[in-house]
Amino acid sequence: MTNSLNSAQTIFTLFFTIYFATAINSTKNLDLFNTSALILFKKHRKSCRRIILAFIIMDLIPILYFYFIMQKMEIFDSFEAHLNLPFLLLVFIESTIGFGLYRLLFGLLMWKEKKGKEFYFYDVNDYLNMKKVNVPIQVALDNRPPHQQNKWLHIFSGSIWILLSILSPILFSFIVK
Repeated sequence: MTNSLNSAQTIFTLFFTIYFATAINSTKNLDLFNTSALILFKKHRKSCRRIILAFIIMDLIPILYFYFIMQKMEIFDSFEAHLNLPFLLLVFIESTIGFGLYRLLFGLLMWKEKKGKEFYFYDVNDYLNMKKVNVPIQVALDNRPPHQQNKWLHIFSGSIWILLSILSPILFSFIVK
């Protein structure tokens, strides 16, 4: 790997940063990283589950994905990416994986335990102690229309978005030659 980015890597980095920051900002009200719960993990198992899930989906996967794409784009050393519209569209698709990851995470956070009343990743008692009426995911759901309150809708659409982002580098060989 060279010390400087080529134009393709620079464009991807710019797009990825903008769209991933937007996706991360969308999670701010979901109370994902209550890291103090890790110290008292026996008492706060659901918070620990949520931290681990969020870390994998919103931290680990994006870093690995970014590394993978940057490696793939290293071959475009003399390629003038900013002059190739199909290439820019592919880079745009690749860089929006954060939105798919957010949708997947949101759908998984909607998961309820077998009884169907309590969320798997949120403990109602934690929020009652803080004098909050509902857990953050329920507040987020209450602010959405009924057709957007289906976890499978979020999981499916997020997975499709992620799949398109991951498969778009394969299209490089067909569009950029």
